[in-house]
Amino acid sequence: MLGGLTAFLLAVLVVTGLYLAQYYNPTPTGAHDSVLYLITRVVVLALDTDSATVFAATVLRDHAPDLPILAGVSLAENVARVQRAGVDYALSVSQVAGQLLAHHALGETVSLQPRIKLVRVDAGRLAGKNPMAERIRERTGCTVVAVERDGQVAMDFPTSLRLSPDDALYICGTTDAVARYNEEFPTSRP
Repeated sequence: MLGGLTAFLLAVLVVTGLYLAQYYNPTPTGAHDSVLYLITRVVVLALDTDSATVFAATVLRDHAPDLPILAGVSLAENVARVQRAGVDYALSVSQVAGQLLAHHALGETVSLQPRIKLVRVDAGRLAGKNPMAERIRERTGCTVVAVERDGQVAMDFPTSLRLSPDDALYICGTTDAVARYNEEFPTSRP
């Protein structure tokens, strides 16, 4: 029991560390703003059961559709279910432990979710639209994680953002979800 709790807390630490690595700006002028962003713009779920995480994610996604949600999951087989409930990034204790073990034993990073893909696609027929307003996750199962414009990558999508024909989207999802994205937005090809 104590080892499982330690591994779960380690998983939460890894997930929050990944988020900090993306959004924290350690410069003297940017630190305050990035901490405010992190405090007011993200939810980390670390609940005692995966069912509670699914319920909390569903409620949060319904009330705050643009809020990034990170979650620790007890069982690896529940990661997809938690993501379908609206969590943007989920890791199980066993996934984190396996990745750490593989890294130490093999000296390399090993992905335990080979079916999850990060794909760059052109804006295509999404040009002129806000990617969050198009409800891409609900329609396809893919999450838009970034927009690339003029060589700059942005992970925050204000409601005023409109994609231009030259923009690229980075979407994350299973192989099936990426296929649904390509069916739903056929002019947006990887």
